[in-house]
Amino acid sequence: MNAITQPFLEVAGLHVRYGELVALRDVSLTVAEGEVVCIIGPNGAGKSTLLAAIAGGIAPGKGTIRFQGRNLADLPAERIARLGLSLVPEGRHIFGTLTVEENLLIGASRRADRRAIADDLDRVFDYFGPLRQRRTYPAGRLSGGEQQMLAIGRALMTRAPMILVDEPSLGLAPKIIDQIYKILLDLRLREKLTLLINEQSSHRILKHADRIYVLRAGQIRLQGTAEQLADGHAIKEAYFGFHEQQAAAG
Repeated sequence: MNAITQPFLEVAGLHVRYGELVALRDVSLTVAEGEVVCIIGPNGAGKSTLLAAIAGGIAPGKGTIRFQGRNLADLPAERIARLGLSLVPEGRHIFGTLTVEENLLIGASRRADRRAIADDLDRVFDYFGPLRQRRTYPAGRLSGGEQQMLAIGRALMTRAPMILVDEPSLGLAPKIIDQIYKILLDLRLREKLTLLINEQSSHRILKHADRIYVLRAGQIRLQGTAEQLADGHAIKEAYFGFHEQQAAAG
C-alpha cells in the first residue's frame, strides 16, 4: 500500500469577511513540498487576503490552515513566521530610510544563529548582485525591480522553507519580471524552497508553475496542473466567468 503524503500546506474551507463583505468563500488548496503553486485572479479576487490569512495577518471566520501538519488557527503572524512561512507582501513594504543591508538583517531578526546570519547575507548578495553593489544605499533609492529583489532577499534571510509571494510583477517592466521569476525558480532548486505565488497574468505562470488555482470573487473557480491548463482557454473562462455570463444571458 502506498503511503499518503501529507501536503506541506493545506487550506480547507476558508472563509474571510470584512464586515458585510465576503472576501473568501470556502477556499481550499494544497501545496506539496518543493512545489511552485500559483494563484491567479483579477483585482479584488481575494488573492492578497488569502496569503494574508495563511501568514496570520487576517483571522479567518471559518476553515483550517495547516502547515507541515501544524494547525495555524489563532496563531499570531510572528509565531507562524517562526514555524517557517515567510510572506513577501504586495508592494514590497521595504523600509526606505534603512540601508539595503539593514533591511535584509530585519529578515534575520528572529533568528538566534548569529554566526550563520553573516553567511546568509553573503548568500543573498550572491543571488542579487545589484543589492551587493548598493548594500549601504537607503532602500528607498532602489528601482522597483531592486526593491522586489530586496523583499525576496529579506524573506530568504528568515531561512523559511516556504515563501508566499504576493504579486511579484506588480509595477515592473516585463524584462525585470522575467528576471524576478528566473531568480525565484533558481532559488526553488538551490534552496529547496516551496513557493505559493499570487499573480494577475496567466502568461508567466503557465511557464513557471507546477499547479494553478484560479480565484475569482473570493472562490476557487478552477485548479489544475500547468500542463492540463496549457492552452489557456479554461483559465480565461474561469478568470472572466464566461460560463456564468453565458448562462445568465441564456
